[in-house]
Amino acid sequence: MSRDVPEGGGRRELGGIRPPHDDPWFTLAPRGLSRRALLLVGAFPAIVATVVFANTLANGLVYDDPLALAAASVPLRELATRRLALTYATIHLEELLWGPWQPGYHLTNLLLHAICSALAGLLALSLTERLLPAALCGLLFAVHPVHVEAVASIENRKELLAMAFVAASAMLFHRSVPRPRLAYAAALGCFVFALLAKEVAAVGLVGVLPLLALLRRARGSGYPRERCAGIVLRLLPLLVLGAAAAAWHAGSILERFFPPAIHVVVGPGFGSYADVLATAVAGVPVVLRLLFFPLRLSADYPAVVHHGVFDGHVALGLALLVAWVGGAFLAAQRFPVVAFGMAWTIVMLLPVSNVVPLIDHFVAERYLYVPSFGVCLAVGASLAALWERPWQARAAWRRPATAALIAALVTGGAVRSVARNRDWRDETSLWSSAPEGSARAHGALGLALLNAQRWADAIPHLERAVTVGPVKADYENNLGLALAMAGRRDEAIVHFRRAVELSPEDPLVHFNLGRTLWEAGARSEALGHLRECVKESAWRHPQPWTRSALRQQGMTVEQFRTRVQRWIDTLAPTGERG
Repeated sequence: MSRDVPEGGGRRELGGIRPPHDDPWFTLAPRGLSRRALLLVGAFPAIVATVVFANTLANGLVYDDPLALAAASVPLRELATRRLALTYATIHLEELLWGPWQPGYHLTNLLLHAICSALAGLLALSLTERLLPAALCGLLFAVHPVHVEAVASIENRKELLAMAFVAASAMLFHRSVPRPRLAYAAALGCFVFALLAKEVAAVGLVGVLPLLALLRRARGSGYPRERCAGIVLRLLPLLVLGAAAAAWHAGSILERFFPPAIHVVVGPGFGSYADVLATAVAGVPVVLRLLFFPLRLSADYPAVVHHGVFDGHVALGLALLVAWVGGAFLAAQRFPVVAFGMAWTIVMLLPVSNVVPLIDHFVAERYLYVPSFGVCLAVGASLAALWERPWQARAAWRRPATAALIAALVTGGAVRSVARNRDWRDETSLWSSAPEGSARAHGALGLALLNAQRWADAIPHLERAVTVGPVKADYENNLGLALAMAGRRDEAIVHFRRAVELSPEDPLVHFNLGRTLWEAGARSEALGHLRECVKESAWRHPQPWTRSALRQQGMTVEQFRTRVQRWIDTLAPTGERG
């Protein structure tokens, strides 16, 4: 998989006319490529991505999209100091532009995915210096079904922005350009923007950049040994920025490895960090299936606690992980680009695999958006190698078979992505397509049916979410709402009380309980809960889901508090003060 070098020792002219050395158009691409070749590698994947994902424009706001709009509704100066600042800033500006017009938000995601597909092809061209593997990489990235979650969800725009700036930064670091200091400054700037988009996805670039130097050395264009110290110095600012971003997001990293933090962040079922690590390794087969065989997709992959290497799932995951790393080492000598792609996948997966306990789930399709570039690069380079092997009469079938395989991969990926895009049309279709058994899937589907005023259909799903567990305040609250709307007021009160116990600081839970108690005749207790929901302290830092629930009712926090206070004031003269 090394560069094409004819017998004469010079580089093969792959794209036609050799460009002038001072033309900035070519500074980030290999010499010997025409503008038409660069446009082919960049524009063709972008066009394919746009066509394949165009049906997302008909989708509504699903998953965590309403929460994203609520979180982005604060002033820009406040967003600047928050995590995912760049992501929410784009949503904030879009809200000013589009208002309630939902296709506008999806159009931005669609264009971002097209840009990322173009950058995937151009980065592959920068790494391979050949058109065919670069074009294949860009096409595979453009149609990969595992990308649907990132493209179809406004909240998951962070993955698209992170990929765009990570790819741009990697290209700027990799290529030798006429103004290296300017390129280095631009690479650092792109890295900072990637951190502001999603720092967990961006910190993997710190591990990828040394591999770029190894790739150049393996391909015969690497740095001399005496420049190794310079490479380390170039990476030092990224290490500092990455560490600062990680500390800002996770606080004290060391605390995350001990049981008290693990119980809170990951879940009470995890007894120690060994359980977290074992569960992360057990997720490797699922991740590889999603990257290579994404036929069955879901919005939820619930974490199941695993213990020790003697657990069958852990043993399988460990074996696959060792095989992957070993395969990368074996490929490094003869197929360095394939090895680099495999290494990219592993390095970019580490920050989002919960090896550092950060969240309560271990596998999600959106987490694979940036790592999938490595798989697309490795597969594209392998297919190109099969196609470009010297012709032999006894292997005349090879090129037709390779062409058929390429067509099958691209067409199959496109068809599966188009179909999966439809699942993201609304909440009901999204969660109906999720496998049964997950409390989150049942809870989300129940909420979707509740919002559609299908109380009878919502109740079984919400009951299932409460039964499967872990029990959450929103499951109990939503079940209480469905029961109250169905006229089963006494049962609703039981679940509202549980929701208040689980989340006593949530003012909307107090409101739901207070309103239902009033309707049931327990007016003294009802007034107590209604007063709780209008306290100023309850609204100092309202959660995004609270803002989102009010936005769906067409109210702001201030309007809601005012209405409830007026209601309390009208009740007070009747003597119902408790």
